[in-house]
Amino acid sequence: VSGRLTVGAAPGLLTVRANSFSKKYGEDIPELTGVVTGLVSGDNVSFTYLTSANKFSPVGLYDIRILVSGTDAGKYTISTIGGV
Repeated sequence: VSGRLTVGAAPGLLTVRANSFSKKYGEDIPELTGVVTGLVSGDNVSFTYLTSANKFSPVGLYDIRILVSGTDAGKYTISTIGGV
Protein backbone atom coordinates (compact mmCIF):
# COMPACT_ATOMS: atom_id res chain seq x y z
CA VAL A 1 0.00 0.00 0.00
CA SER A 2 1.45 3.33 -0.93
CA GLY A 3 0.52 6.70 0.49
CA ARG A 4 1.50 10.29 0.31
CA LEU A 5 3.04 12.67 2.73
CA THR A 6 2.18 16.31 2.16
CA VAL A 7 4.48 18.84 3.75
CA GLY A 8 3.11 22.38 4.03
CA ALA A 9 4.94 25.55 4.78
CA ALA A 10 5.66 26.19 8.44
CA PRO A 11 3.72 29.13 9.84
CA GLY A 12 5.67 32.34 9.85
CA LEU A 13 6.09 34.50 12.91
CA LEU A 14 4.00 37.66 12.76
CA THR A 15 4.73 40.30 15.39
CA VAL A 16 2.36 43.22 15.94
CA ARG A 17 3.42 45.99 18.35
CA ALA A 18 1.02 48.80 19.19
CA ASN A 19 2.53 52.27 19.20
CA SER A 20 2.13 54.24 22.42
CA PHE A 21 0.34 57.59 22.37
CA SER A 22 -0.51 60.42 24.72
CA LYS A 23 -3.29 62.98 24.72
CA LYS A 24 -4.70 65.64 27.00
CA TYR A 25 -8.07 65.41 28.72
CA GLY A 26 -10.80 66.52 26.31
CA GLU A 27 -8.77 65.81 23.16
CA ASP A 28 -9.89 63.19 20.69
CA ILE A 29 -8.22 59.80 20.77
CA PRO A 30 -5.51 59.79 18.08
CA GLU A 31 -5.59 57.18 15.33
CA LEU A 32 -4.11 54.07 16.93
CA THR A 33 -1.42 52.38 14.88
CA GLY A 34 1.30 49.82 15.24
CA VAL A 35 4.30 48.15 13.64
CA VAL A 36 3.88 44.79 11.91
CA THR A 37 6.82 42.52 11.08
CA GLY A 38 6.79 39.20 9.29
CA LEU A 39 3.72 39.76 7.09
CA VAL A 40 4.07 38.37 3.57
CA SER A 41 3.00 40.87 0.90
CA GLY A 42 -0.41 40.00 -0.49
CA ASP A 43 -1.59 37.99 2.54
CA ASN A 44 -5.05 38.95 3.79
CA VAL A 45 -4.40 39.91 7.42
CA SER A 46 -5.79 43.01 9.13
CA PHE A 47 -5.12 44.68 12.45
CA THR A 48 -7.47 46.63 14.71
CA TYR A 49 -6.10 48.65 17.62
CA LEU A 50 -8.51 49.30 20.51
CA THR A 51 -8.50 51.18 23.79
CA SER A 52 -11.12 51.71 26.47
CA ALA A 53 -10.11 55.38 26.75
CA ASN A 54 -12.28 58.09 25.27
CA LYS A 55 -12.16 61.86 24.91
CA PHE A 56 -13.19 62.44 28.52
CA SER A 57 -11.52 59.49 30.26
CA PRO A 58 -9.89 60.37 33.59
CA VAL A 59 -6.15 61.01 33.58
CA GLY A 60 -4.29 57.69 33.66
CA LEU A 61 -2.83 54.88 31.57
CA TYR A 62 -5.01 52.87 29.20
CA ASP A 63 -3.94 49.70 27.39
CA ILE A 64 -4.02 49.46 23.62
CA ARG A 65 -5.17 46.00 22.52
CA ILE A 66 -4.66 44.43 19.12
CA LEU A 67 -7.11 42.26 17.21
CA VAL A 68 -5.73 40.27 14.26
CA SER A 69 -8.09 38.90 11.61
CA GLY A 70 -8.22 37.90 7.96
CA THR A 71 -8.32 34.76 5.87
CA ASP A 72 -4.53 34.31 6.00
CA ALA A 73 -4.07 34.97 9.74
CA GLY A 74 -4.03 31.22 10.39
CA LYS A 75 -0.79 30.91 8.40
CA TYR A 76 1.07 32.70 11.17
CA THR A 77 2.18 32.27 14.73
CA ILE A 78 1.07 35.66 16.03
CA SER A 79 2.67 37.66 18.82
CA THR A 80 0.93 40.89 19.86
CA ILE A 81 2.54 43.51 22.08
CA GLY A 82 0.06 46.08 23.36
CA GLY A 83 0.89 49.67 23.98
CA VAL A 84 -0.09 52.25 26.57
